[in-house]
Amino acid sequence: MADAVEFEESNKVFVAPGCNDLPAHVAEGCEDHPEVKAEIITCWELSGEELAEVLQTKRIWLFVRGTDQPPVIVTGRDPFEKNFKEDEDADPKDPNP
Repeated sequence: MADAVEFEESNKVFVAPGCNDLPAHVAEGCEDHPEVKAEIITCWELSGEELAEVLQTKRIWLFVRGTDQPPVIVTGRDPFEKNFKEDEDADPKDPNP
């Protein structure tokens, strides 16, 4: 599901055998969370069929390979926009955050 896409702020491409290239923005630390040592941001694009499924089920599944589950954020908003700020106090069940 979804294809990784290049974006203006990407500064690294992850590669692995048997996988498509993964353009990413890699940054040391996190301005809003000093305890975070680094963050990696990727951008994904859904096909029309995938988008229809998400609209129908209202669900997106996230796979993380490995033995640990790092904190992640899944959003439809561009994190490089001036006013982007993750809203930790938002109610996840609120359809209009």
